[in-house]
Amino acid sequence: MYYVWQGDYKLVDHFSFFRDDPIGLDIGEFRSANKIVVDPPILELITDSSYPAELSDLLLTEFALHIVSPRLVQVFDSLSIENVQFFPIRIRNHETGKVNDEYKILNLIGAIDCLDFDSADFEISRKSGEIIMLEEYKLLPDKITDYSDGELNKMIFRLGEFKWHLLIQEEFKLACEKSGITGCRFTSTEEYA
Repeated sequence: MYYVWQGDYKLVDHFSFFRDDPIGLDIGEFRSANKIVVDPPILELITDSSYPAELSDLLLTEFALHIVSPRLVQVFDSLSIENVQFFPIRIRNHETGKVNDEYKILNLIGAIDCLDFDSADFEISRKSGEIIMLEEYKLLPDKITDYSDGELNKMIFRLGEFKWHLLIQEEFKLACEKSGITGCRFTSTEEYA
């Protein structure tokens, strides 16, 4: 079973929530599923005074960028997941001005076209022809099984037809839960809404 991995926005009463994109962010670069060959500039986030200053392991952001703690990086290491890149980011506390530079921006390399369109509830943009909304869908397991790319770990990848979705296997979910990782929400593709 695969799950959509994203931030758990029900936790904004407990952890920082970042509404404003950091200056210089090219979100498309991180959503492309391609390896980034030139290091992006080091971005800076500032905690929002409307929310707690405590940071979750997966930062809660409005701009759909996966920013992860050292503990979450350790989960990737423990599972030998290699189709990722981590880039530095600075997080400035709005109250103290103190900078935390231990968090990393995650770039997930690899996408698999495996959406079962017959089971999916989706909407396509008339302008671009791309999927702009996707809910309650199944994957075509044969497409995942048959996929061969030396750099891609099938434990975590982007859905090729809708790269907004990072898909993870049960093993990743369980490793996060066992490690007490905060800020994550895992929703099966069939229940995703």
